Amino acid sequence: MKSIALLVGVNDYEHLRSLTNPHCDVDNMENVLRKLQFDVIPKKDLSLVEMGSEIGKFQTACANYEVALFYFSGHGFQHKGENYLCVKDTQLGTLAEITNTSKKLEDVFQMVPDNIKVKIFILDACRNQQKGIKGMAGGLCPVMAPQGSIVAFATSPDESAYEGGDNGCSLYTSCLLKHIETRGIAIEECFKKVRTTLFARSKGQQLSWEHTSLIGDYSFNNMPIQPKGIAPVYDQHALADGTYVTDGSEAGLIIDELKEHNWYKQNPAVQKFMNMKSNNVDPNIQFVLGRNLYQTACGGSNDAIRLFQNLKPILLKWQSADENNHLLNGMLYEVYFNHEGNIRNTGQVKTGYLDTLMQFENDKTFAKSFEFIRVQLEPYSSMLFYMPGCNTAKISFQVELKEEIDTIGEPFYIVENILMDGHSVYDKPEFEWSVTRSWKEFITDIRSYSAIPLQNMLIETNIPNMEDSKRVKIDYPFTLKLDTI
Repeated sequence: MKSIALLVGVNDYEHLRSLTNPHCDVDNMENVLRKLQFDVIPKKDLSLVEMGSEIGKFQTACANYEVALFYFSGHGFQHKGENYLCVKDTQLGTLAEITNTSKKLEDVFQMVPDNIKVKIFILDACRNQQKGIKGMAGGLCPVMAPQGSIVAFATSPDESAYEGGDNGCSLYTSCLLKHIETRGIAIEECFKKVRTTLFARSKGQQLSWEHTSLIGDYSFNNMPIQPKGIAPVYDQHALADGTYVTDGSEAGLIIDELKEHNWYKQNPAVQKFMNMKSNNVDPNIQFVLGRNLYQTACGGSNDAIRLFQNLKPILLKWQSADENNHLLNGMLYEVYFNHEGNIRNTGQVKTGYLDTLMQFENDKTFAKSFEFIRVQLEPYSSMLFYMPGCNTAKISFQVELKEEIDTIGEPFYIVENILMDGHSVYDKPEFEWSVTRSWKEFITDIRSYSAIPLQNMLIETNIPNMEDSKRVKIDYPFTLKLDTI
């Protein structure tokens, strides 16, 4: 559906406390909404007159759209059951002055014409309770959502919202940005995920709220993965390459040497691969080559490691005319499937060069490869924290730590729980012992168990400024579980 958005953020108030997040909120919302195929109108520090003018223009523009979104980041308040959004020149004087120089939320609702099928209002307001004005309350009050709309508030009625989220954004908008790009989930489910993350990150201090009268289903990201043609089908002996028998060809001999657990054979084999021509090599052989190159790099072969440090030119060399990349398909398959063709258990996924492979996830050149691995993994999606080809937002873990002091007066931190979107995923061993890891090593452990690329993983903790070298004590061997999500 054709979609349009008006985004308003006010940092620099003339008479109220200035804010630091709204401009960043608007910038980040603009970027993500454009990716979601919205036409976006970003505006900052509007006066009351300018706000009225922009609302009028937006109302006219909506005639050509089916979805309209209004987003506001700034101060807000309520009075006698009416909600108000504070613009740049909102006065802080008498009650009449502040209400007459702010924008009524009801006026914003009325700007969206009836032809719009989906009306979305996102209000990251209530940043500060202005005190000393009789009859005015901080926070916003509940509303009746106009027909066909959803109204999302950054916090529950009568409460204030927090600043200080990620990348200069408010806490609420940070949580919204984390989930808004998730493919295929209904808008109501999206805001539920936002609420769960926000509640966890604010330690129960901020709970977002929605009112809805939407009719039918709507998703922010309903863009399907578009494979170009039919995904390749490989022989069973390629998928379960423990039974694969090579054919004596140049590529086959390279595979035999890569299978040796001997760097003195593997390193020369990698060099032979680098020098061989890619034309007329059977797709099954290319697939098995990819699998064995990946496991050779994970096993520590220096030449294979160097190959993965400059992988894209090699992949382009092996790209077929129909835009399939059997070499990359094999590498991706090796990450998740063992030599018998069975899915690897949680914690046993080969993550050694996962980040290297996942840097191509949004590269259209290799779209078919990520469609291929997505199709292979779909039957096992309940076992996976991260599904290649489906994730665009960061997956957040919240680590609860307790600070202790050792016998020489140095601090260390005990891991008490690990949560994902507010749900515990920490599976303590039945018979355990404690080990001490650096914070950096502990993050690597989480990444290894969850098989989430580092660029898609966010680690949050109740201890500020956790440095890589800080010591963490954890029950071992721990695992992460998905059955409570």
